[in-house]
Amino acid sequence: MFTDDQVAHLLRTVYDDKRTRESGLADLLSLTAAIGLRLGEAGLVRWKDLDLDAEVPTLSVGGKLVRVKEAKPGLQSEDFVKSGMSTWTIPLPVDTADMLRARFRSLAERKLRGNATDAEKTFVFPSSTRSIPAPDNVNKRVGRVFDAAELPTATNHTLRRTVENRLNRSTLSGWAIHRPSRTLRTGTVVRCPPEGSMVSKAIRLRTLSRL
Repeated sequence: MFTDDQVAHLLRTVYDDKRTRESGLADLLSLTAAIGLRLGEAGLVRWKDLDLDAEVPTLSVGGKLVRVKEAKPGLQSEDFVKSGMSTWTIPLPVDTADMLRARFRSLAERKLRGNATDAEKTFVFPSSTRSIPAPDNVNKRVGRVFDAAELPTATNHTLRRTVENRLNRSTLSGWAIHRPSRTLRTGTVVRCPPEGSMVSKAIRLRTLSRL
């Protein structure tokens, strides 16, 4: 597991790098560091999976990529319900919700200019070429980030375990810990990271890096 200082250092590393910041990889990692999603889950979050106007903003994990023969593009998003799986909903920390709102505002500006791609209109974190995200490419890019942060043996799984450990240590009560499995899942929620935590503070680097 990571210490709070290591998580903050990791996020500072990605937000200090212009390429990872502008590609959205920094925001994607801040999301996984906040709520412990798998990379494949975080990379495939769609705008329709978010409710950022609710009193408690939420993210629903409910889609996957499927390969469609003789279709362009070959990979397309499909709701879990079509494959017999269930969605689960996660309440978002304040800073994470703010980051996602900022991404939505940027998308709205590109739509007004007429240069938003279909993938950008669908996915919160499209690929660096503004197309449908490819999980294998995301894994490779994240691996390079861990190397740059001098954490070569770490993976996103390390982040997930860190989130679980932080929730276990949290004084918050009444929430279930997010433990995705390969079985059907319904109604799963997670606790948000405490306000003022190192993860919460590090996410604010997104705003500072743009000043």
